[in-house]
Amino acid sequence: MCEIARLIGKHHSTVSREIRRGQYVHRNSDWIEEVRYSSELAEEKYQAQLRAKGANIKLGNDYELARYLEKKIREEKYSPAAALSVIKREEKD
Repeated sequence: MCEIARLIGKHHSTVSREIRRGQYVHRNSDWIEEVRYSSELAEEKYQAQLRAKGANIKLGNDYELARYLEKKIREEKYSPAAALSVIKREEKD
């Protein structure tokens, strides 16, 4: 695996994870089982893991908003819903 990783310019653990994701047991016509690799299966599993991770947070890189919400919730003891309500009210004004 290390040799493959070196040849394609990736870390050996990246190659190892890819191979593990794409492995499946194949039974041939003689009913002999063998482990095989499928890039399609690996991609399916990778995409499923991305979907399971969920969406990015809505705050993104808006650190000012994050600090504002944190102050309202932690220091002023607002509920998250109440803090958002204050923001919406301030936007209308």
